[in-house]
Amino acid sequence: MSSTEVDYISIFKILRANKLKAMTFVFFAVVITSIYITLVPKMYEAKAIIEIGTYRISSTGNAIDLEPKENVVKRLFTRYVLLEASKIGDYEPQIDSVEIPKKTTSLIELVSRAKSNELAVEKLKQVFNELKLSHDNVIENLRQKFLQRIKEIDIQLARLKDRDDRFIKKIKDDKNFIDNLNNSIVNAKPISGGETNELVKQSNNMIIYASIAETSRKVSELEHEGMKLEFGAREAYLKERNDLQLVLTDFNLRPTKLVGGFLTYDYPSSPKVIILYVISIVLAVLVSIIYSVLFTKQK
Repeated sequence: MSSTEVDYISIFKILRANKLKAMTFVFFAVVITSIYITLVPKMYEAKAIIEIGTYRISSTGNAIDLEPKENVVKRLFTRYVLLEASKIGDYEPQIDSVEIPKKTTSLIELVSRAKSNELAVEKLKQVFNELKLSHDNVIENLRQKFLQRIKEIDIQLARLKDRDDRFIKKIKDDKNFIDNLNNSIVNAKPISGGETNELVKQSNNMIIYASIAETSRKVSELEHEGMKLEFGAREAYLKERNDLQLVLTDFNLRPTKLVGGFLTYDYPSSPKVIILYVISIVLAVLVSIIYSVLFTKQK
């Protein structure tokens, strides 16, 4: 047997020969561990799963996180785990971990611990409410931005409608003016004597006026044809407005929410009773072996 190999048989013989000493060490180790477990405050653990809210900039677009979940984890971990936990006592309510559960896309898991389940849950509520408030502000800013755009679109649509109404009225007025001139010419009665030349003069003037009016009508019609080019812009405005109204629905503006409530346990998360007892017993056995070996050599 090499010097580096453990002689388990010799160790077993030592324990067997000094079993009373070993049992004594184990007994005192169990007693000390029990006292420690009794004196140390029990800490309870609570968990929460948070779903990050999303929004869309168009009704057919992909959902976008209100805040990238990686940024959320980094921000919460820095604030509550690194900074806050270092300033408070070990047994004060605190956040233990912030992480993204495996195989999830927009979920975050928070774990807190405190002297009771109630205090642990209160800590989770505090963190969740602060996170939700910041994300609600993001949603409200987006909502106001979309509403402002709708107002701008309504103003543009009103201007287009007013322009159309003015051109349509102008065309109708020109047409009525021409019709009245034509009726005047048709209904004019022949006048004898010296009034004949004046009648001819008036008729010529009426024909000229009619020609002018007709030309004006045609110009107006051409201008109205130009207005038809704005029809595409009007349709684009209406489409954008309808899309923004859909974006403003709760389906497209989803707030950050808690998934399934807070999870608590009936037993404390620390101290780890079984682990402490196992470690204390193993250490006691090792100490008894070392003590027995040293005691045997001295004899």
